[in-house]
Amino acid sequence: MSFSHIHNIIKNLDSNENWQQHLPDQTYVICNKNKLTITKELPQTQSKNSFYYTFSIPGEIAVKEAKIKITAEIIDHLDTFSDSQNVVFVDLEEIDKQLIVRSRKSGDRFYPLGMNGAKKVQDFFVDFIPIVESSGRIIWIAGFRIDERAKVDEKTKKVVKLTCQNL
Repeated sequence: MSFSHIHNIIKNLDSNENWQQHLPDQTYVICNKNKLTITKELPQTQSKNSFYYTFSIPGEIAVKEAKIKITAEIIDHLDTFSDSQNVVFVDLEEIDKQLIVRSRKSGDRFYPLGMNGAKKVQDFFVDFIPIVESSGRIIWIAGFRIDERAKVDEKTKKVVKLTCQNL
C-alpha cells in the first residue's frame, strides 16, 4: 500500500457518500455511511453507481452521478497547456469523434501519460470518477490523467480540449 492509497482513504472519509477503493494484494476499503471496512472479499458492485453517456466532439454532457459536466471542443492549435487536472488536450487523430463517459468497469486498463505500460484503473481511484472512452480505449480519467496514446505531440494537427467542471 502506498502513500497515495492512504491519502485517498483519508480524503474520502469526510465524504457523506458511499465509496470503495481497491488496494494492492486484492484488498478493498469500503465505506458505507459511518462504517469503514477493510477486507479481502470482493465488494458487491452496486448498479445504481454505474453510468454510461455518449456525446460527440464538439459537445458536452452532464454526468449527474458524478455531479460534473464534460465538455469537448476542437481547437486548431495549442498555445498553452493548462495547469488544471480538469482540462486536458488530446490528439484528435488518435480518438473518435464519438466519446463515451462511463463509470469504472472491472478489468479497466489504460496507459497513463508518462508511464510505461498499462495500469489498472481500479488502482487509480475510487468510484464516481468518470472515464472518457473513445473507440473502446480509455483516453482520460477525468480530473486525473490522459492516456499516453492520445497525447498531443509535435505530429498533432488538431487538438481536442476536454474540460471537467462541477455542476
